Amino acid sequence: MWYGSKRKAGLPVELEEEAVYTPTLSDLVTACGTPLRVGCDEAGNWKASASVPDRQLVGEGETAEEALARQWILIRRAT
Repeated sequence: MWYGSKRKAGLPVELEEEAVYTPTLSDLVTACGTPLRVGCDEAGNWKASASVPDRQLVGEGETAEEALARQWILIRRAT
């Protein structure tokens, strides 16, 4: 679970008391920023890549949504 507040990181999620948001594909594309590359290989593996200062980040997944979500997490950790 990714919290907007780092004070909650590592605490258990109580779904009855928490607001949980599931972003759409469009939300993830917007959140990852530009330049952004998203593609799928012949085996059906998705990759989303973007650059942050001094390195290239690549999120991978079985779907475009999963690859972009992992990409977003990598970007957040890098900044």
